[in-house]
Amino acid sequence: MIVITTKRKKYNQPLKTTFSSNITVQNKPDLYYNPAMSVSDYVDAEAFLFGKGAYDGTIANTQTPPIVSAAVEILARRRAGLISSADSAFQMQQLKSQDLRRDLDRFVYRPALQQQYHLQIGAGTSAFSYSLAGGYNRVLNNIQHSKASEQYTLNATSGYRPVKNLEITAGFLFSDRHDRRASLGQLPGAAPYTQLADEEGRALAIPRKYRTSFIDTFGRGQYLDWHYRPLEEITMSNDHIADRLWQVNLGLSYRVLPGLTFSAQYQHSTQSVRGDQYFAPETFFVRDLVNTYTNLQQSDPLLRYPIPRGAIRVMRFQDVLSKNGRAQLTFNRTIHKDHAVSAMVAGDITHTFSNGSTNTFYGFNKETGAFQSAMDYGTVFPTVGGGSRRISPPQTLDPERILRIVSLTGNVSYTYKNRYTLYANARRDGANVFGVNTNQRWKPLWATGASWNISDESFYRIKWMNNLRLRISYGFSGNYGQGNGYATISYISSPSQWNGGAVATPNSPPNPDLRWETVRTINAAVDFSLFDSRLTGSVDVYQKRSSDIISTTLVPLSSGFTVATINAASLKGNGYEISLNSINTKGAVTWRTNVGLTYAKTTVSGYDGKEQVFSANNVLYGINPVRGQIAYPMYSYPFVGLDPANGDPIGMLKGHESKDYVGINSDSTSGLILHGSAVPLYFGFVGNSVSWKGFTLSVNISYRLGFYFRKPTIKYEDILNGGGHSDYAVRWRQPGDEQFTTVPSFTYPLDSYRSRFYQYSSVNVLRGDNVRLNDVHLQYQFRPRKQRRNPVQATVFVYANNLNMILWRKNSEKLDPDFADALIGTAPPPKTYTAGFNFTF
Repeated sequence: MIVITTKRKKYNQPLKTTFSSNITVQNKPDLYYNPAMSVSDYVDAEAFLFGKGAYDGTIANTQTPPIVSAAVEILARRRAGLISSADSAFQMQQLKSQDLRRDLDRFVYRPALQQQYHLQIGAGTSAFSYSLAGGYNRVLNNIQHSKASEQYTLNATSGYRPVKNLEITAGFLFSDRHDRRASLGQLPGAAPYTQLADEEGRALAIPRKYRTSFIDTFGRGQYLDWHYRPLEEITMSNDHIADRLWQVNLGLSYRVLPGLTFSAQYQHSTQSVRGDQYFAPETFFVRDLVNTYTNLQQSDPLLRYPIPRGAIRVMRFQDVLSKNGRAQLTFNRTIHKDHAVSAMVAGDITHTFSNGSTNTFYGFNKETGAFQSAMDYGTVFPTVGGGSRRISPPQTLDPERILRIVSLTGNVSYTYKNRYTLYANARRDGANVFGVNTNQRWKPLWATGASWNISDESFYRIKWMNNLRLRISYGFSGNYGQGNGYATISYISSPSQWNGGAVATPNSPPNPDLRWETVRTINAAVDFSLFDSRLTGSVDVYQKRSSDIISTTLVPLSSGFTVATINAASLKGNGYEISLNSINTKGAVTWRTNVGLTYAKTTVSGYDGKEQVFSANNVLYGINPVRGQIAYPMYSYPFVGLDPANGDPIGMLKGHESKDYVGINSDSTSGLILHGSAVPLYFGFVGNSVSWKGFTLSVNISYRLGFYFRKPTIKYEDILNGGGHSDYAVRWRQPGDEQFTTVPSFTYPLDSYRSRFYQYSSVNVLRGDNVRLNDVHLQYQFRPRKQRRNPVQATVFVYANNLNMILWRKNSEKLDPDFADALIGTAPPPKTYTAGFNFTF
């Protein structure tokens, strides 16, 4: 950031110019973070499954032959006598030397780069002030061949005081953002040895949609090339999203009487999002669509090629109009020095309207803008591979949505001798997502509280505690959630195959009694300052009771729906928050520490919907609607061990050891183990900053305690779809292995219930407690020379973020619970490094 300040006598405030700039570099994604099967193990596993006939049905499908991997193709050709055993062994060994992640790292990903620039000028007098700011951001994402995304912003504010006690303000904000994206596209079921490029970097085809041997011979050259080359798709990707925002703010403030002020604000904003996707004729999207509808038996070109050979352009738009108005009357007055009164009453109203559409242009000519207008969207065309369907219509409309929220609020506080304070507030909110029954539209809410500055009392004698204040509050807040009390439907883009008419499906049934969610909170707190403010902090203890929580619940199929939105649950929560700030050293070296600790536990106090009574539902993540239980529990199936005879996992069913995996999955929740919370009960941070001679080093450490997570493990069915876990290497193979491993044997036929039992068994549940280093910030501030009239000040800094360096963890397997979860399976966000500078003169 560069700050330039120049004094001019005609202004009460000097002209001030600010320029800021920083550059951020983001690492490539960590492709090796998740413990996947080794390529060699994966090839061997496919060979095992092939020998057991796992792919026979797929290989025998000659009408719409599904994808098979390169290893299966080699084994099938050897079995058919098309290649020798020696050739197949050599080719299988070659596959073991390839690694998809290596190609992704080399040909797809790159470090991302972000640049930010900001310029601001402002000045003012007693009658008029202004500020004008502009910004430019440029982002180059981590996909090679992507074009840079850009954003321009302009922000202007001004204040005018035409007469005494009256101030008029105006503001204007404009933002123009252009995202240009290139994407890798899909790699469905890609084996870990999939090769994206040859030794010279030329793009290679990988299986997509149909088996490679089928594509090579299908149509005898009368169809478009049906091969899929991901690296070529990246270079042809042309996806542009333009997001433009206009926002105007108007306001006035008038002091009616001493201490009494009337103010009003109005904000009007329009946002326009335009998406433009251009699919060149060479893209797989176009080639696949043209081929799917091609019918070589027809001589009429419109029937032979219902989808014309040419580019396709898809344009989307969404417009959002938002209006917000607020009027407020404020009173602040101190009477006879000892009595301070503050009050406020205000009204807000918000109106948001949105709509959108999607338009598709077939046979689009990029040079002339022409497209194929004589399209047949009514005929049911036969498609390659059997079946038939209509061409999707060129235009679809998003439903118009209107959200209105009205709020009336007021508060008042009274303070006596700066020691005792009483306050209260009340509000009444309404939203149009409710109101089928009128009395559900509005929700009255209120709160009250008090505070006492004990350290200002005459009897207070604790010298080492220079400040002590007590606070207490009680009140209600509300939330309109994601519910809707009206019956809604969704239109399907494709017309009916029977009569060509519009088709709609119901989303949810009406609920005339749908109402606001309510949260009651009781809070007690103490604020303190010790040793001449060398140590300050606060302790808050609270209790929450949430009622009428909006949720979906299962309903009888006879109703015509599967789920309904109702006020289904009640929750109760307890917790505390502790905040401490200390100045550990002063002088040449200043060392400050900030510490935060939060404890929060939520349990289900009531549920009006249908509870999940089967264990298969309760072992999943998410809120568990069981009365009296923790809201986000970690359940698991009891794990006894592995069968010494064959390596099968053994569980418990009705109190007895069992390998009835279907029965275990459908048993009641009473047979499960409740480990504890699946979300942290304790979390917080420790921040330290040390300053010396203009240098300041800040380090932020966070911690999360008191929770469990489920580690990832092998699920043998994933091997059929290009997946697999490194636990495959330590699986049970022979009697005696059960003494050293808990990973079941690899058997065929594959049993999804067997895999599911092991995946959600107690042996895979670990403690998630951890402490990690999040970020480090270092800056240096140049000290100005005092003898100069306009002294020069300058600051330079570097900042490392998303370090994700775990300093301590509870689990012994050295897993990160944030990113090792069996259902998440993602890598941490890449590390980022930012450098910037500030100048003032």
